[in-house]
Amino acid sequence: MKSKLRQIRERKLAEAAIANAPMPIAATPARRDPAQAAADLKLVQLTEDLKRLKTIESIEKKIDLKRELLPAYTDWVFGLAAHPDRLPQGEKNDVLTNILMWAIDTGAWETALPLADVVVTRRIPLPLRFDRSAPCAIAEEIAEAALVALRDGKAFDADIVDTVQDLVAEEDMPDEVRAKLYKAEAQLSARRAAELEGEGGVSADGVAGAYRMFLESARAAAQRALELDSNCGAKTLRRDLDRKIEKLLPKTERETEPAADTGS
Repeated sequence: MKSKLRQIRERKLAEAAIANAPMPIAATPARRDPAQAAADLKLVQLTEDLKRLKTIESIEKKIDLKRELLPAYTDWVFGLAAHPDRLPQGEKNDVLTNILMWAIDTGAWETALPLADVVVTRRIPLPLRFDRSAPCAIAEEIAEAALVALRDGKAFDADIVDTVQDLVAEEDMPDEVRAKLYKAEAQLSARRAAELEGEGGVSADGVAGAYRMFLESARAAAQRALELDSNCGAKTLRRDLDRKIEKLLPKTERETEPAADTGS
């Protein structure tokens, strides 16, 4: 485990590396000041660790190794992220982007989300092997992590999906990818409504309470997911939500409500 002094030093060196050079980190070995030397060493370390990962076929074991390796990089990348305006716009930074994706893979959200913000806002591209834009990869990987957690009955913080939704709202990506984000949002809101229902939320909350709010939020997200991708797998969820919302309406309002759309 790194000492506190070493952690601080790594962050300071990372900050200095981007403050002292207008060019991409490790773009040239010509400068040998301590900050640039540290940047070069981090890149060498990453190259060796990527080679280790490449020798492993098991996804589960790869994730275990990424989790083990991650602490060696976190102080460095947080040093970079502390001054995002100093990172060259649109220039690659393999240490930053690889550690971002490792953090997503391992569920290290306290690391992943700040790095995702920097990578998207500074237009930093992912390594070529990802074969997609950074916003697209971030959205898809986090949506899938949420959906897997929901499928397995595990906890997943809805704020993570909300944060990513805001981050990539104006970014271009395939509709199918954005649909996954909305589907995850819908399922998370529906699960919160179900928890309230189990706690007596239907009667305790009343029509205008949190229970209905979560149902309607889930319904809107499921509908948007289906608009983006009719095959995203949210039709049954939307129908279930329609029925639950309808039960909360006063009888007179129920009779005048138009029938729920059950198409795509």
